[in-house]
Amino acid sequence: MAVKRWTVVKDWDELPQVIGVKELMQLLRIGETTALKYLNEGKIPAVKAGKTWMIDKDAVKAFLKGEHAA
Repeated sequence: MAVKRWTVVKDWDELPQVIGVKELMQLLRIGETTALKYLNEGKIPAVKAGKTWMIDKDAVKAFLKGEHAA
């Protein structure tokens, strides 16, 4: 499911388990620079395969609850 810019997600279960940077930006309503900063600093745990970030949506939930690392 593609999330449009600034869309409010009402049901997290509709999202795929693994999201990308664009979806992260939309969910948190942040820019690309901030999203990449959070990922590179490990504030939101993710795996980078080549140039693609793979972010578990549960890690985003934990970040929003203040349970993030660093």
